[in-house]
Amino acid sequence: MVSVFSAGGRAGVWEVPEEIRVITLFGATDLDFSNARFTAKVTRVELFCLFGAVDIFVPGNVSTTVKTFCAFGAVENKVPATEDPDAPRLIVEGLVLFGAADAKIKRTVKERLLEFAYTIRAMFVDLSF
Repeated sequence: MVSVFSAGGRAGVWEVPEEIRVITLFGATDLDFSNARFTAKVTRVELFCLFGAVDIFVPGNVSTTVKTFCAFGAVENKVPATEDPDAPRLIVEGLVLFGAADAKIKRTVKERLLEFAYTIRAMFVDLSF
């Protein structure tokens, strides 16, 4: 996948190959594995991101490891660890310069609103007058 001064990505139902190469220059790339079918036990995402952003959405049952070098940017892995030894494994490697790469779980609008409501409720419950 190559995105130069543009946006691109993959989503929906699709078969994931063993290796995916992502090049993002002054653009954005979204990889959504939420409805994907993993064809291999281990999938590698090799990325190069320069002045861009790469967002990787992973279902909760996939073990995700992010091993990238980042300079003047940000790389985050917000996917909780899974203890299932039979779970597919996603390894993200590469280089991020003046950009961002995030691995996270894609949540529905309802899930995000419920989390927000619980946060607000906790703020009022913890107040003592």
